[in-house]
Amino acid sequence: SLPVPMPRKRRPQPCPHPDKPPQPPVPRPRSKLTESTPFDNFLDPSVPRPVLGTKEHTGEEAKMRKLKRGATLRWFKETQAQKVMQDDGAFPSWLHGMISRR
Repeated sequence: SLPVPMPRKRRPQPCPHPDKPPQPPVPRPRSKLTESTPFDNFLDPSVPRPVLGTKEHTGEEAKMRKLKRGATLRWFKETQAQKVMQDDGAFPSWLHGMISRR
């Protein structure tokens, strides 16, 4: 017969002090960065897009990022969009965008 391991001991939970009123939880700080879905403002370049980072991009780097973004969106629309689109052509409410590894 094999040995049976001992059960783990529970750590004692800190007991609330009866003389102090319970404190509300401290909320996490919100991110200062904004993010939109990959479908927002892509086809209309005159509308400024929200920026995720604060660093400035060179003209060549910005152009390359835009080309890659366009290729990624084209790939999504051609291969993945039909799998998640509803009958009326709208995206479901749970789809907040897509994840890319860039």
